[in-house]
Amino acid sequence: MLDDEMLCDEVKNLCGILQGKTLDVGCGSGDIERCLLERGIIKGELVGIDLWDFSLRYVEQNLLRYGITIKCLKMSAERLDFPDAIFDNYLSIRMFHEIDNPVKALKESYRVLKPSGTCLIIDWKKGADTGVPERYYSLSELTSLIKSATAFKVVSAEIKDDYLFIKCKKL
Repeated sequence: MLDDEMLCDEVKNLCGILQGKTLDVGCGSGDIERCLLERGIIKGELVGIDLWDFSLRYVEQNLLRYGITIKCLKMSAERLDFPDAIFDNYLSIRMFHEIDNPVKALKESYRVLKPSGTCLIIDWKKGADTGVPERYYSLSELTSLIKSATAFKVVSAEIKDDYLFIKCKKL
């Protein structure tokens, strides 16, 4: 499996430097966010959301140890409390499998992205040995879901190791 550093490298390979305002959906421990910020892959404001209070507290404390401050909010991917077209980038790393209503979450990601905004979904592929029984997708299942739920243009879709990497653009 790819570790956090390798995932950060993949984000940079796929998207380059993320300028402007970035939404990270499911910020978890904050380790990937720290890596992206320390390496200069994210330039500009980073907003993290998660459903779990303990995750949000942990992210803020974890990042503060490194002198990094980000805005962390309790929120669902299916119900983003943001105005339309406010973000330049939308990241979903290792969490799409946890979403109860993926169509609704995809529609919300499209809504909050600015025109020409980038959506990057990185998640475990169907059949990956994660030890957690969640809802994983094949590459074709997830790209079909994205195309049927939104007007995103899928720019790239690939499998590396146990992960799906799907980059989309809002038209």
